Amino acid sequence: KMFLNVAQLLKHSIGLIKNKGNKEAVLVYIYWKPKTWNRNGEYQKIYEQHKYEIEDFSKRINKFLPFKCLTYSEFWNDNDKKYKEDIDKIKAKYDLEL
Repeated sequence: KMFLNVAQLLKHSIGLIKNKGNKEAVLVYIYWKPKTWNRNGEYQKIYEQHKYEIEDFSKRINKFLPFKCLTYSEFWNDNDKKYKEDIDKIKAKYDLEL
């Protein structure tokens, strides 16, 4: 079982490459990682596998398209004002403990 939805990321990659025109396109993957992920061995195994899958995908896709991945926590700690409203909405939904 894979935790990274490679098919979905490839679909988005194709769309970015096809429609980027003269602009630089970057595939950004934002994922949820609970604050308490390492308190339970089962979750730790899942997130370690997910991390491996992200690293493997990144090596492969970067040949064709820049790839950036970050957790929701990293995303909503971004201080860029143009994303503040979106960040606040995402934070309200995903900033929780298990």
